[in-house]
Amino acid sequence: MEKLFYSISEVAQILGESVSLVRFWSNSFSKFIKPKRTAKGNRQYTADDIEVLKQIHYLVKDKGLTLEGAARRIAADGA
Repeated sequence: MEKLFYSISEVAQILGESVSLVRFWSNSFSKFIKPKRTAKGNRQYTADDIEVLKQIHYLVKDKGLTLEGAARRIAADGA
C-alpha cells in the first residue's frame, strides 16, 4: 500500500540523492512542490511531490537543464 506522506530522507533515498539536495530543490521549486509540515516542522512529501522531484531530477541530472530551464519545462508540461 502506498503511503500518504514520505519523509525527506525517504524521498532522498527514492531519488538516490542527498537530503540537502531534496531540500534545496523543494525550496527552489516551491511553486510546484508543497510539502506539508509536521508539528516539529519536518517536511512531509506526497506521491505527487515525489513525481515532480523525479521530473526535476531527470531534467537537471540527465538532460543537463538549469534549475530555471527545468522550472520552465515543468510549468509548460503542467499547462
